[in-house]
Amino acid sequence: MTITYDNYQENSFVVNQEEILETTDISQAFKNWRKQWQAIAKQMRQATDADTLFQVTTKAVREIIAGDRALIYRWHNLDTGVVLAESKTIGWTPAFGENLSTIVFGVDTTPDYSEPITITDINQVEPTPYQRQLWEKFQVKASVSVPILVEGELWGLLAVHQCGMSRQWQEAEINLLTQVATELTYALQRFQFQKEQQQQAQAKKAVGKVIDKIVRVANVDQFFQTSTQEVRNLLRCDRVALYQFNSDWSGEFIAESVGNGWVRLVGPDIRTVWADTHLQDTKGGRYARSESFTVDDIYKAGLSQCHIDILEQFEAKAYMIAPVFSGEKLWGLLAAYQNSGARKWQEWEISFLAQIGMGFGVA
Repeated sequence: MTITYDNYQENSFVVNQEEILETTDISQAFKNWRKQWQAIAKQMRQATDADTLFQVTTKAVREIIAGDRALIYRWHNLDTGVVLAESKTIGWTPAFGENLSTIVFGVDTTPDYSEPITITDINQVEPTPYQRQLWEKFQVKASVSVPILVEGELWGLLAVHQCGMSRQWQEAEINLLTQVATELTYALQRFQFQKEQQQQAQAKKAVGKVIDKIVRVANVDQFFQTSTQEVRNLLRCDRVALYQFNSDWSGEFIAESVGNGWVRLVGPDIRTVWADTHLQDTKGGRYARSESFTVDDIYKAGLSQCHIDILEQFEAKAYMIAPVFSGEKLWGLLAAYQNSGARKWQEWEISFLAQIGMGFGVA
């Protein structure tokens, strides 16, 4: 069937009725998508913290997509993570707070999720036994997952599950989820910036309080012990240690505060000497130039194997080091260690440790 129109020049042209209907459908679908997106974005932008953001996002997404479960998942490492927020309809097993293998969303490891992953029917794929076990536990019949990026790196997933039946996910639905994930990225980066600003302000105040408490200690040994304890309390790390250089630029740990269960470097019958050949050759290296040094993951920092071997003896997985001066001479190093795993040190933490090191003024 065709319809004939006359233009203003009285030249006729033919338009296919199906094309008109298709164009109308696309236009209406776009209007619906924009309306849905605006409804979700409005709620997301009213959130004042991450927990509220996650709750309103999962609820709004589940209702608009009409899925049985919507969740936000954050990676711990390449193949596992935790469900930070969930909205689900009644009758399905809750996933909130669960530490789950990434394979529950369809593929094995984090890098595989740089693009949306869709499963329309779990019976049409060949899962691993563990994958099938997870799907059965959470009654997943179909799923769609889109990546959430923070500072350009994969942070987690926004996922929707269909639990009652299989489902053919529409392109408009995937686009909507992708847009929501992008909004999550902006919000998380904004919250992170606000948090860092607050932490920097708190750290600035804490430096004065810590140094004031330290300088009130008359006994030198107690001075060192109080110093490491106060710094570890504020940084909430596994170990803070003070290292003193010898005249040949070797040195030893002379004080520490360490959490329960970790090997001790200092004690009545414990003496830990570390002769770092690089520091000996360079007479303190970067630290003599008042520079700090941070490592978020000892296995990804390009350290020499012998250096890693020593750090493994200390049970360290991440660390940061600041110089300690006596007058203008490099006296030693103040180090904070994370033993439980890799840790991304924040700018305020690095600045705090450096200021404490400078504030020591060891005589």
